[in-house]
Amino acid sequence: MVDSRIAAATSTMASPMEVSGAAFMLHPDTFEASGAAGYGHPFEGYFAGRAGVMGDVSTDVVAAAFYSFPREVVQLFWEPGKAVKGPAGGAAQYQKQIAEWGSKHLAGVQGLDRYAELGEKIIAATPCAGLPVYAGWAAQPRVSDPAGHAMQVLMVIRELRGSIHVAGLATSGISPKEAHLLNNPGDCPNRPPAGTEYAGLFGWAEPWPDVSPLKAVRDEVEESTQKRMAQLIGAALTADEAEEFATLNNAIYAKIVG
Repeated sequence: MVDSRIAAATSTMASPMEVSGAAFMLHPDTFEASGAAGYGHPFEGYFAGRAGVMGDVSTDVVAAAFYSFPREVVQLFWEPGKAVKGPAGGAAQYQKQIAEWGSKHLAGVQGLDRYAELGEKIIAATPCAGLPVYAGWAAQPRVSDPAGHAMQVLMVIRELRGSIHVAGLATSGISPKEAHLLNNPGDCPNRPPAGTEYAGLFGWAEPWPDVSPLKAVRDEVEESTQKRMAQLIGAALTADEAEEFATLNNAIYAKIVG
């Protein structure tokens, strides 16, 4: 049984964490840094950085692990991306960019060292079985600078939630394209768009199937994801710590979105 306070804290930080991570991934500074590192397209850096933790795997493996992109999009960016620095080098480069971005964009946020401390407790207590992308990210070294460390921790835990959610979607029978069409941006400012626009951002195209019969299934997956995240956070933190972590997480989000 998950403590109700931990469940509530987990819920309040889900969307802000998602948006904070997306802000880094799509920020001009990140694109510029990827170009400076030798990547011909920013998404080559993204795919090499995010999937590089799994090693020199095939396009099919990355597409399966990421779930969100059509295979042809993965192939377009993963194959040339991993050739720049190799998979391990791409992952290390991306972690460096996360830290540098955090140092720049989280300046002035109070409690970043505490956020990193609590986040590391969650990471250390979380079993990696069945979550290969998360496992690779969790194993990456992190910097000592509080802002850079905090941003790296945020991205690791974001990857944890994403890995759990993708597993739930896959077992539910919802396809990646359907999942995008079912996306609900909610009331969190600066969240991605919904529906066909969101699907198009990831490379999916018409025809658009009717996904209305799947909304209840998607809601079940979201509920299951939230429940599992609350269990993992509850295994690592007290209720007071979980609420503190959520408050600090949302302060990071507020700084990022301005």
